[in-house]
Amino acid sequence: MEPEVEEEVEPEVEEDPVSGPVADAGPDQTVNEGDVANLNGSASTGTNLTSFEWDYESDGTYDYIESLSPTTDKTIQLGSDNPERAGHAMGYSYRSSSNRYYCYASYYAYPYDRTSGTYERRGWTTFDLSDLTEWSDATAVSAKLLIHNYYRYYAKELVFTALTTTPYDYPGSTLSKVIFDESGPTGTEIGSYVGTATRDTTRHTIEVDLNSNAVTAINSVLSGSPTYYTFGIGIYVKSIHPGYSYGYARWMDIRLVVTFEYSSELTETQSGNGIAFGDDWTGRLYKYRTNPTRYYPDGYMYVRKYSYYEYRNFAQWEVDKIADALPSGAEIKAVALRFNHQYSSQSNNYVYQMEYDVKTVTPDQAFTDAGDGTQYAGPHSVSSSDSEYTWDLGAGAVSDLQNALDNNIEIFGIGFITTSTSGYSYNYGPRLVIEWKAPGGGALSGLARHTYGDNGVYTVTLRVTDELGQTDTDTCVVTVLNVVPSIVPIGPFTVNEGSPLSLSATSTDPGSDDLTFLWEFELGPTYNNVYYNDGVGPDPYPSPEGTYPFTASDSVGHTYGDNAVYRLILTVTDDDGGTATLTTTVTVVNVAPTIIPFGPLAINEGSPLSITAMSTDPGSDDLTFDWDLELGPTATNTYYNDGLGPDPPKSPWGTFPFTGTDSIGHTYGDNGVYALTLTVTDDDGASTVYTTTITVYNVNPSIAVEAYIKMNFTLRVSGEKWHNVELYVISGGTVTGYADVLRMPGDPDDQSIKLVDVKCDVTNTIGLRVLYTPFDDVINGQINGADPAWVTIQFENGDEYVFDNTFNYQHPDRWDWNFGINRYLVGQELTFEGHATDPGSDDLTFDWYWGDGSPDEGATYYNDGVGADPAKSPDGTFPFSIDELRTHTYWTNANFPLVLTVSDDDGGVTAIVVIIIII
Repeated sequence: MEPEVEEEVEPEVEEDPVSGPVADAGPDQTVNEGDVANLNGSASTGTNLTSFEWDYESDGTYDYIESLSPTTDKTIQLGSDNPERAGHAMGYSYRSSSNRYYCYASYYAYPYDRTSGTYERRGWTTFDLSDLTEWSDATAVSAKLLIHNYYRYYAKELVFTALTTTPYDYPGSTLSKVIFDESGPTGTEIGSYVGTATRDTTRHTIEVDLNSNAVTAINSVLSGSPTYYTFGIGIYVKSIHPGYSYGYARWMDIRLVVTFEYSSELTETQSGNGIAFGDDWTGRLYKYRTNPTRYYPDGYMYVRKYSYYEYRNFAQWEVDKIADALPSGAEIKAVALRFNHQYSSQSNNYVYQMEYDVKTVTPDQAFTDAGDGTQYAGPHSVSSSDSEYTWDLGAGAVSDLQNALDNNIEIFGIGFITTSTSGYSYNYGPRLVIEWKAPGGGALSGLARHTYGDNGVYTVTLRVTDELGQTDTDTCVVTVLNVVPSIVPIGPFTVNEGSPLSLSATSTDPGSDDLTFLWEFELGPTYNNVYYNDGVGPDPYPSPEGTYPFTASDSVGHTYGDNAVYRLILTVTDDDGGTATLTTTVTVVNVAPTIIPFGPLAINEGSPLSITAMSTDPGSDDLTFDWDLELGPTATNTYYNDGLGPDPPKSPWGTFPFTGTDSIGHTYGDNGVYALTLTVTDDDGASTVYTTTITVYNVNPSIAVEAYIKMNFTLRVSGEKWHNVELYVISGGTVTGYADVLRMPGDPDDQSIKLVDVKCDVTNTIGLRVLYTPFDDVINGQINGADPAWVTIQFENGDEYVFDNTFNYQHPDRWDWNFGINRYLVGQELTFEGHATDPGSDDLTFDWYWGDGSPDEGATYYNDGVGADPAKSPDGTFPFSIDELRTHTYWTNANFPLVLTVSDDDGGVTAIVVIIIII
């Protein structure tokens, strides 16, 4: 047997292992809290990477993962095919004839007024902002409109005003209606633009900055209120070309560009600091003309059948826009072109078919009939049923685009020759659709953006994974610095003393710090209020995930009692010690005191008048009362706020409002209307003047009259001893004289009694009563007997009348002897005293009427003893009293009426009548 030969086995050859990925988290960096940290990671690998993962705080949780699928093709579209998002594709123009808005791809503004050369066009466009819901932590900070504008016939100027719109559905539309009416734009203006035409051979773009109202409206969409996402902009355009009756401009391709601040990383489609709604990447269309030979910017490709039937156009894209949308090193797989298409009738003929030749074009070169450029795609037919069409441009377009990306060529252009078999159509919104693939192997970058809300030192971990599951990690350090909060400027403020001042301030911390507001009022209180980021309690350290930026508003109030300029300091401090200080002033304006109305006043002349007034100062000022009474006194009284002494210049802490009460008294001696002026002045010089009147009434004088005669009476008694006789002189029932004679041994004449100058009132009956009373006499053993008695009346002129009577015990009927004597006054001089008193200071005039036919008598007595009293003389002597003495003789027996009239110089009259009895 042959020996067995062992079969030789080839040794296994081990494949070289594929090297795993190597992660590089990038350099350490320092940023401010609230600012974006741009993490520039990268990785190298021997195979395809599948993901970049970032752990922003190295806590084991990967916060952002970017998945890469190099084996799967991806497609982007430059330009939107959603007509509700494409601003230029959904323009609306207002027609007054039907009071409606109609869909237009562009807007025209024609001047038709030959005098002013102006014409207005009202239109509106809408944008779908539903994509913003992906940016839950984004905040819009600015917005603008980009308008592609094309001037024709030398329209020299356009005026744009953009306004907000409100949601409003009209039949056939779910979009928003702009707030315009027949008389022009209403609604809230959010931006305006004035531009002057330039004959640019390339393109015109108008940028219209929108103000904070637009930003607020966009942020309301971010917050989910309102819940609709259609954002409408109304545009009011006016074309101005003085001196021409024509000339118009077309404006189209409207885009809304919003700039955001955001707190989380961007996704692949959210590149840069802004995102455009509408065809921000839509190719700019240009129309070819032979007279002169050039391309003009236009908003659409317009085709109609005339003697010539083709239009030549081209569109171009900025290559850097394309590069922004693709990951670095991406491989272009395919390029396609997409259009919106709208047919219109022309003499009842429709466009049934259109053919396109598509070629490349450079910014400074158009193609001619000979067909310059690379043929991308041959004739392409579009039927009337195609509202949108797309076709692949082939390998030539892929090669040219890849070359433009690799060599930083600025513009990628495509030209069109468009022909129509009949009718005409509009073609607009060219979009470039690119299919791409991520490269495999080599080095790739992994970018991430993260914002930290609190200061601190954070370790960031980058983990990369390849398609074999191999991983690698690397770290970098992000040092986040605290940033002091900012305060929205307030002040200076002005307020009246005594009026409450309400202050509000808003402060924003770029991070997530708690904020403490410290208010310091000069010569006033301090307030300290804390606002927590989470609304619950103090912010822990560090706390990068809180709400940021964090904005808090605080309100305080204070009332100053005295005018001055006071310093106000607001200090806002974050929980990491960052402090912002705002210093402003509070100007407190002095306010004049008020006087509680009083008067007009009224009083009789000669009567005391007491006046009280009350004044209030809204602040804490001292109050000085200055009284000025016309033809009367002045008085000044000061009331101190603290009751002790003068108020210092800056004294806001006193009692306020402060009320003072003051009084003054005066007596006017003459009637009249007198002005009263009260001036109340605070210690800062502000005064209030109050004027009223005092009406002083005239009062008639009071008068009295005495009419009398003075006589002597003698009583003489003789006869039986120890009996007495009494004599009573009675006038008006009043005893005015009395004598009592006791008969004693001796001469009766020596025992007589004489009453001298007995004053007797001649307005009453004057009677004599002689009374004999024997039973109460001293008994001397003899009660019987007679006592003769004589009464003698003696007048001042010497005339005498003697009357006698004998009293006898046996004749008691004659013991009481009475008789009157008025009839004996005939021919005797009577005395008259007039008494008058005026409560004021008036002159007095006496007039006497005697009643016997004799002439009246009178006299005037001046208050000052010199001359007549002036009309207003309140300072004379008052009350003013006069006593006048007169004598008169009546020559017959009768009763005579005596009238005394006293009048003052203001017409006040008082009269008194008495009867003089001479009978």
